[in-house]
This record gives sequence, structure tokens and C-alpha cells, in this order.
Amino acid sequence: MTPKGYITEEEFCNFLRYLNSHRTPGKALLIFYGHRSRLDNSELDIAESLEIQLFRLSAHCSHELQPLDKGLFKSLKVYWNSAVDDFGRKNPGRPLGNLQFRNLFTEAWTQATIPKNAMSGFRTTGIFPFIPQIIPETAFAPSDVSDRTPLQVILQLLALWRHPQYQQRLQHHQPATTLQYINIISECT
Repeated sequence: MTPKGYITEEEFCNFLRYLNSHRTPGKALLIFYGHRSRLDNSELDIAESLEIQLFRLSAHCSHELQPLDKGLFKSLKVYWNSAVDDFGRKNPGRPLGNLQFRNLFTEAWTQATIPKNAMSGFRTTGIFPFIPQIIPETAFAPSDVSDRTPLQVILQLLALWRHPQYQQRLQHHQPATTLQYINIISECT
């Protein structure tokens, strides 16, 4: 890595050579994100000579295109949340220490990082088998724009916060997550 933390052309070429020295023979696919907007000819030439096909994910679309996010990490999140919830039920009021964290994470990691989940990530992103239309056009559309100013949103939330119906629901449900708060807000509006 460079002193500024950005990868340079030279560093990327060195990485390609390093990757090549630690992989099985034959063609390879390198999927990457966050690299410069264009690749120089020297990088493309080195990748081609090493039989490494480069696949750069489109900017601002990684939430739809990253196979690890769609397969392994999605599963890891499910197993991790389940393990932590189970720990909390079995140990009410007990904090999650380093040893428990390690044990719970190791178990969740072992359950999530299986070939089936890795292959699912590539399939659901349309990378392999290559099916680009698997991701709907709406996934690439810009976010909805509100006609309210940030100040108007804050004032509306403050008014809602003081509303008796909202306060009553808060006391009754005792939300623990942001989603639970959002659900209560939507019920009161």
C-alpha cells in the first residue's frame, strides 16, 4: 500500500503478480471494487499475460453486485445475530466478553462460509452463471428525493416525539432497534 493509502498502478501490478504466485494454474477471475475509475494498459497487459480476467464492479452498485455480501456475509449476519440472541437469552444481563465473542463468531463463521453460500453469492449477483438481467433496473435507479428540507424533517420528528400516542407506544413496546422505532413512528403518522 502507498503512504496515502491509495493503490497505484505499480502496486496493482505487484498485487497481480503476487496473486498469480499464490493461485492454482489456469485462468482466474479477479472481482474488485473501489479501484481507480480506469485501468492503465500496463495493468491490463499484466493481467492478460497472467490469465487473470479483471471484473470491476460498477460504482455505487456494490450492494447488488458483491458476491461475498450477497452470499457469505449475508449468511454470516444471520448466524451471528442468532448466536448473539441465543447468548442473550441464556445469559440475561451478562455482557459479551472477548472469549464469548470469539466462540460465537467462530461458530457463525463456520456455518456461513460453506461452498453453497459462496456459489449463491455469484448466482444472485448474475456473475456466474453470467445473467446480467438478474438484477432489476430499479436497483440502479437514484434514491427517492424528498421535497422537505432537513430542518422540516427534524421539526416533524420532534413534534412526533412529543405526541402522546407515540410516547404511549414507546412505553408499551420499549423498542430496541432502529427498525422498531421506525415502525412505531409509521403507526403514529
